[in-house]
Amino acid sequence: VHKIMQYMDFAAAANDPEAELHRMIQDGCLTQAEAETLTPEALDAFFSSALYQRIAASAQVEKEKQLFVEIGELDLPKDSALHRQYAGTDGVLIGTMDLLFREEDGWVLVDYKTDYVKQPEELTEKYSMQLALYQKAAERILGEPVKQAYLYSFRLNCAIEVDPEQVEF
Repeated sequence: VHKIMQYMDFAAAANDPEAELHRMIQDGCLTQAEAETLTPEALDAFFSSALYQRIAASAQVEKEKQLFVEIGELDLPKDSALHRQYAGTDGVLIGTMDLLFREEDGWVLVDYKTDYVKQPEELTEKYSMQLALYQKAAERILGEPVKQAYLYSFRLNCAIEVDPEQVEF
């Protein structure tokens, strides 16, 4: 799924997801088996979502942005367990931010999820810390605030906003 979203031309896929998947197979970006990991319904749900409308309106979209940031540089709350654990160390956060897009008033971070879950709360419970750390890392890398962060579930076909202020580090 991450590979599909990385190489997919969103504008083309919004008009005809199957044609875009076929193009990606023809260009050697995907195998047939990889292309079949996202159902047409899941693609339709993503491209008809309010989140995608915001992405489509953005002049700056970054896909699969690598991050490599010292944890001590993430401006974690001084009283947090994570700050205490990594204070004075050279511990590093390494990862890949699935999607960042810029709106007039700031950046938005999106992390794709494919977990088999029944409720959005299952994803927020499992991934809020990861997303909050990615948001702090993105702010460090970009030198600008990230105003919102979302998990996008391809199983539930919905965007789930995560408030990093509510995450206990």
